Amino acid sequence: MLSPLCHEDECSALLQFKESLIISESKEIDTLYVELRKPSLGNLVDKLTNLKELVLGDVTISSPIPHNLTYLSSLTTLSLSGCDLRGRIPSSLGNITRLIHLDLSFNKLSDELQTFIGTLGSLKELDLLQNNLSGELPNSIGNLASLEQVDLSLNRFLGKVPSSLGNLTQLHWLSLASNDFSGELPASFGNLRSLRTLDVYECKFSGQIPSSLSNLTHLSFLDFSLNNFSGKMDLDIFLVNHKLLYHLFLSTNRLSLLTKATSNTTSHRFRAVSLCSCDLTEIPKFLKIQHHLELLDLASNKINGKVPKWLLDPIIPFNEGNGIYDYSLTMSNKGQMMSYKKIPDILTAVILSSNRFDGEIPTSISNLKGLKILSLADNSLHGHIPSCLGNLTDLESLDLSNNRFSGQIPQQLVELTFLEFFNVSDNHLTGPIPQGKQFATFDKTSFDGNSGFLFSHSSSSILQLLTSLLPCCRHSAMAMSGLLCCNSKKASRSFVRLLRIIYGIHVIQRQLHGPEEANIDCCSWDGVECNENTGHVIKLDLSNSCLQGFINSSSGLFKLVHLEWLDLAFNYFIGSEIPPEIINLSRLSYLNLSSAGFFGQIPSEILELSNLVSLDLCENL
Repeated sequence: MLSPLCHEDECSALLQFKESLIISESKEIDTLYVELRKPSLGNLVDKLTNLKELVLGDVTISSPIPHNLTYLSSLTTLSLSGCDLRGRIPSSLGNITRLIHLDLSFNKLSDELQTFIGTLGSLKELDLLQNNLSGELPNSIGNLASLEQVDLSLNRFLGKVPSSLGNLTQLHWLSLASNDFSGELPASFGNLRSLRTLDVYECKFSGQIPSSLSNLTHLSFLDFSLNNFSGKMDLDIFLVNHKLLYHLFLSTNRLSLLTKATSNTTSHRFRAVSLCSCDLTEIPKFLKIQHHLELLDLASNKINGKVPKWLLDPIIPFNEGNGIYDYSLTMSNKGQMMSYKKIPDILTAVILSSNRFDGEIPTSISNLKGLKILSLADNSLHGHIPSCLGNLTDLESLDLSNNRFSGQIPQQLVELTFLEFFNVSDNHLTGPIPQGKQFATFDKTSFDGNSGFLFSHSSSSILQLLTSLLPCCRHSAMAMSGLLCCNSKKASRSFVRLLRIIYGIHVIQRQLHGPEEANIDCCSWDGVECNENTGHVIKLDLSNSCLQGFINSSSGLFKLVHLEWLDLAFNYFIGSEIPPEIINLSRLSYLNLSSAGFFGQIPSEILELSNLVSLDLCENL
């Protein structure tokens, strides 16, 4: 039996909706936002008691969390990230025992995390990032045996971390970063054998790093930066036990690293290594075998001698076990086998400042085509600044200050059109300063302390430069366990974190494909699904379609009264308000309008959609 064709009125409604929109890859971001005040979150909870998923990220609520959330006894997902929530987390939340995902990040929640948290036995994800929560963590958090992801960073938690956290053996992601904890890291963390990400950046931990962490053989991301860890640490042994590491940050503690690591003892996977202020006297040898490194920070150590050519010239082949790695490609060209060198563009940041390097900058540095940040400040480098730096066309920051460079600033550097920070202060440079393009934006502090220049001023620091390079998106350690939205509010908390990964955005283009004639079956159109018995349109999925336009009360969308599923996420509807005509879609069980450019008040009519099981209005403008 053939399925019925779609209904003519629904086909016409879809075409009307289509004609009101355009397809575009770009988005103009306005300072608009969505509010939930009248009705309030409490009103919504009173009405939509069948909800299993409630996602209101970045919807402005500006109130405490209502106690009547317990009415949503079937709730498995609650996401109220960035909603301007105030006050305490109510203990009544502990009654929603089916919760699997709880996200209250980026709010103004305060006071202690109460012991009720231990009653949420089904919880797999707990995100309390960036609130004003304080006090000690309750021991009861160790009862959440199903937890896989925990983010408690950017709060004001204090005291010792309870050893009961070691009971969470399913954890693969744990961040305690930027809190006021004290004491040693619990040895029980060695029980977290499934852990892939451990972030305790800026937590005021002290003492030695527990030897039990050698059990965490699945770790791929580790950040111990900006604590008070002390003592000698054998980096060789540590790396042997953690061969899956991609990111290693041990900077700015009181550690003394011992290392003679060779190619066959460590991971070859590193993308970011930060060993700033680790009392190193030589460049760790394991770095020589890293083919995917994007960030390297060895600042503020005691490394002396010349900058090794292999560090700044990855084209140079080197022995790797019994083989050779040489970045080359062999192929046939007009009947002859030819070998072509591959120019690597992976390394994006090299920070070797505040060491004891001498000699000249190797001209082979021009092979690092992807370099965005280069800091060689506060060393004893000399000679001329190589003109080949002008070939690093992606460079955004160049700091060569406080060395012994002489001669002129190469005119070729004018071609670095992305350069936002430039500092050659406190050298022995002479001659004219290049003019034009980015050089017109640099003030006198960039050239201070050079005898051949006409002006002088106090020098600026690399920290000032890096704060000017804030990326729009934060690399969340959660990404180690899957792909997540890049949220500008989740910006990194130090320049080391700013430089971890430099990302691009891939735009997925989809269109609402449909014929021009209204009498052709719309059930076959992309993103449209019809009931196989009645022919009514029951599902419309236009997410990630690069759509722009204005949705008003007369939109054909609201004539599709049989819709059960509507997904318009990740489009841009030019600051449209959600029309009250949404009430016409009374059969909806799934509604996703996230990241779609809506603004204004959420209409009270949405409370009448009593069949809703999943509601997602997050990250609008």
